[in-house]
Amino acid sequence: MVGSPPPSVALLLHGKIGLWSIKSANVPKHGTMPNLKTNDKYLADAVARPPSITGVRASNTTLWELERRPHSMLLGFARFASKSILQRIIEPNRRAGVKLDVFLHSWHPEIGADLDHWYSPVSSRHDQPVQLQKVASHHLSMKRGLALIAAHTRATDGGGTYRPANHPPPELVMVARFDLIFFTDFLFTPLLSGPPAPLWLPTWCMRYPVNGEQFEAMTGACGGRNRGTAYIMTPPRVSVMHTRLRRVVSPTADVDMAMLDWWFVAPLAIAASFGDVHDQFSYYASLLRRLYPYLPHESHYFWALHVYHVLKVGGALRYIPEQLEGRDFRLARQWMYGSHCSSSLRRAFPTTSPAELSQRLALNLTLWRRTDDALAQQCRFDENVHLFCPWASPVCPNSLKRAALDIEAEAKAAFAETTRIRPLPKLWLAARERQAFRVAGLTVGARRNFSRQRAGG
Repeated sequence: MVGSPPPSVALLLHGKIGLWSIKSANVPKHGTMPNLKTNDKYLADAVARPPSITGVRASNTTLWELERRPHSMLLGFARFASKSILQRIIEPNRRAGVKLDVFLHSWHPEIGADLDHWYSPVSSRHDQPVQLQKVASHHLSMKRGLALIAAHTRATDGGGTYRPANHPPPELVMVARFDLIFFTDFLFTPLLSGPPAPLWLPTWCMRYPVNGEQFEAMTGACGGRNRGTAYIMTPPRVSVMHTRLRRVVSPTADVDMAMLDWWFVAPLAIAASFGDVHDQFSYYASLLRRLYPYLPHESHYFWALHVYHVLKVGGALRYIPEQLEGRDFRLARQWMYGSHCSSSLRRAFPTTSPAELSQRLALNLTLWRRTDDALAQQCRFDENVHLFCPWASPVCPNSLKRAALDIEAEAKAAFAETTRIRPLPKLWLAARERQAFRVAGLTVGARRNFSRQRAGG
């Protein structure tokens, strides 16, 4: 309609940010040393090799001190992830005509000004970390960030009475971690124009266990060895995440309770309800113990509990097939693994029907079911797309190769400019193909980075 306002979306980035190879939960607190008895070699390297020391002798320098400018693992890692979120979410949606406002909440006041500089948020808050169970801390950050969005849509008359402001509530809110990278653009327009839903989640799949013959056939269909591993994908399962639970988890809970807790999209009211996980943490923890006593207290399961048993919107929940973990996005600390592209099982195992395919592969189709008569909602079986090939494979498009090499160039640049502690992980995956792609100039940034390395010996 002429003159109608553009669709509006809010992007909330929240939480604690990890480091290049360290989960956020494992980063030592300010002023403390990590417990090196845990055999975490990455933490050991980080603490034992401060920037001014080239040897390997021990140091009493804390990891926090190593995070100070100009050599900050945290600063470089956060900047690296911001480039992907800007290039794959914020900028493409604004070009598509979506009014996208960014809001930030972090537990990092030490780099809050940098985060604000990179993202130019409408509103932000960067608090000192609080001493809470990690799930509660996760959802407190979420709650505080969502409160910034709510406050943006309200104004006060000075007497404590609130009235609508000039900023209407966004039609959708994306709530996401800071430490994500995307290999493809994520546009909100299909969600805004399609059938409404109370909640959208990205799609999550897991690897189907294959034998040697199946592996050889799949790898061949992707273009051969030395580029990574080809996979057949199945719905995520609790019993795969925690093998000790195979004998106790029910077939329905095994699939439904396996929910990726990295990001979601929802109307503001539904998004705000996730803050209840913090406000009523004792209730949620006791409910989880009562209904699923075998499940650990992780955000995966608190989200599933909230969706299925508190909001009770499991039947209306929608998964986004265009956003698949490992293909379209992944954690930033896993950047060196690149991505995958969807291919066809029929390329590896020519067949004319799913029944023949199942027989040829000795494929157990019950792995795609919640119960004997109900398919899993996410990662449903489709013989045409459930072969996943590494990004360097000939069957993958050049656009994916460009994306993987651009991510590589960004990682190297951010690390080199902010950290002098240890080198980034060895790029063992498709190393020969990476070099050939760089020389071929598939990406300007990656080619320039590689050329500098060659020139410098």
